[in-house]
Amino acid sequence: MLKTRVYTILLLLIVFIGANGGVYYLMELNKEQRVQLVLESNLKSLETHYEILKSNQKMVADATYASTLKLTPRVVDILSRAKRAAKREKKSLRKELKRVLEKQYKILKNAGVLQYQFVLPNNESFLRMHEPKRFGDNVSKIRKDFAYTNKTHKPMRDFNKDERAYAFRNIYPIFDKRDNYVGAMEVSFSSDSLQKYLTSESEIHKYSLVDKEIFNTTNWGDGSLVLKYLDTGEEKELLLNMNASYSKNDCIIQSRIQLTSVRKKVENALQKSEKFAVYAMQDITHVDVVSFYPIVNPNSRKASAWIVSYDESPFIYDTLKDSYKVNAVAAGIFFILSVLLYKLVVGKRRLVLNHKLVHDVLNSTEDIIFATDFKKVSLSNERFKEFFAVKSFRAMSKKTDKNILNIFMERETYLNASLINKGETFFDVIKNTPSDDRVVSILDSADNPKLFNISIKKTSYTKDGIYLITLRDRAKVIEKELVIQQKAYLDSLTGIFNSNRFNEIVEHEFKRDARYKRDLSIAIISIDNFKALNNTFSHIVCDEIIVMLAEYLSKVVRDSDVVARWGKEEFAILFPETNKDDLQITAEKLRTGIEKLSHPIVGTLSASFGITQYEERDTTESMFKRCENAILEAKSNGRNQVCVK
Repeated sequence: MLKTRVYTILLLLIVFIGANGGVYYLMELNKEQRVQLVLESNLKSLETHYEILKSNQKMVADATYASTLKLTPRVVDILSRAKRAAKREKKSLRKELKRVLEKQYKILKNAGVLQYQFVLPNNESFLRMHEPKRFGDNVSKIRKDFAYTNKTHKPMRDFNKDERAYAFRNIYPIFDKRDNYVGAMEVSFSSDSLQKYLTSESEIHKYSLVDKEIFNTTNWGDGSLVLKYLDTGEEKELLLNMNASYSKNDCIIQSRIQLTSVRKKVENALQKSEKFAVYAMQDITHVDVVSFYPIVNPNSRKASAWIVSYDESPFIYDTLKDSYKVNAVAAGIFFILSVLLYKLVVGKRRLVLNHKLVHDVLNSTEDIIFATDFKKVSLSNERFKEFFAVKSFRAMSKKTDKNILNIFMERETYLNASLINKGETFFDVIKNTPSDDRVVSILDSADNPKLFNISIKKTSYTKDGIYLITLRDRAKVIEKELVIQQKAYLDSLTGIFNSNRFNEIVEHEFKRDARYKRDLSIAIISIDNFKALNNTFSHIVCDEIIVMLAEYLSKVVRDSDVVARWGKEEFAILFPETNKDDLQITAEKLRTGIEKLSHPIVGTLSASFGITQYEERDTTESMFKRCENAILEAKSNGRNQVCVK
């Protein structure tokens, strides 16, 4: 007997180790796959925001170039004269050009422009609007982009350096009316603008790392640089560029500590100039995804700078935690199973352990579960005993006069024993009833009636027929259905009512208006030039505009008014107890309020209003038709106005 036990223990130990190893391998594989998805998602998000910023900066730069030459033609004339002018005349021309461009440069600075510079064809710096006292130097030694444009007369875009800062640079050739080349213009955006944009868009901790080789070793630390750069200490070839939102402690000291475990991986990846992301534990309750996105120099194919973002990832934290838990639980389960198998071999506690397992399963739900032959209960969960306030099945049998069907009250529309026909069982009654109507009424221990959805399943436990019955609290079922129904009534983008819900509310108000003879009016609001906005800007920007208007309308209307998203760029508002004359005044206030709104990229907006009042025998279709006709009239008359029908 002892030898059998030893062999059994050894066999179970081998199985236990093998099973735990298998679970660990599968969980590690699953964990790495899920973590990789998060890392790739964060990288994609960082890349997307970066590409959006580049696109926006390109539009601003191109618009600046066009407006500089078209709106201020004096610029070309000044550069044309400066190309051949003597030193004294150049000084006068430079002052004049500075005066001509001062207002525009103030606007450009607010748009994030760092450098607005003009260079003559011989690569001589003629005017730096950001630093007008510096001029006359040959920029070709440090600015290959200007040398390229002056040589080829072609525009140049790059993330490039000068002796003081890295920047997103746009170089444009300038020609006079006779197509003679007169110089080049620069519109540049600092690397700091990238950080500010990414931080404002995603509210994620971000900073930049730039190649230290871009600066002379004599000036990168002397405070003369345009932007703020710090020595990282850890990445000896890189400098840190951070905006005012974060401290050196945030960007260097804490990240150095946090990335200690993956430092070698980061160093190797930085050398490859490829985008990558890692995750690191800040503490036992916090995991960060650290994403590195390279800004690559097209000539050397080496990263000139890196965008670095720190984004807390509850998903990875939960994944790691779940992995540890599953491994621990698996080890526990396998251990229990090993013990159970051991007990099975030696013949001890088999029935006790099986019963405990069933008991745990039954008590893992809030539903009432019991097994019965419709006379007495043979098995149940604790919820059953709590509901009926009984401690044993014998007490339950006594309470029901040995007929468990007596718990179901004889009430109309609810299932009970009186519905059983000859030759049938209660099982047949339930199965023959549509699933939505399978409802029973039962008195709880305080004699309060409760409604339950009932489901039944016949088991193969004995030949006599044992049925497993589950009672689910109908109030909770209805509550969940109401939550789902409520979600179906809301617009997923704005969170306000959608058109389906709005139609239902209007129909209801029609009946009230017809009965109580109260005024009822409707307005439909359409964003002007939305198609052009959609073609010019990204759908993300257009979504932001829609959300901004939804928030504004919801905030300024009365509590009794109902705001809904009617179409892609349209909103509808129901105004109870309001005639169209009063509504016209209100609509004008809303229209001027929308004019005062400003989107950071698009700027100001406008909207056209179509309003109407409920008339006798009106339908939703007829009212909305009048509103739509009013919208068309408002837009055909020049938009940004209120039209009444």
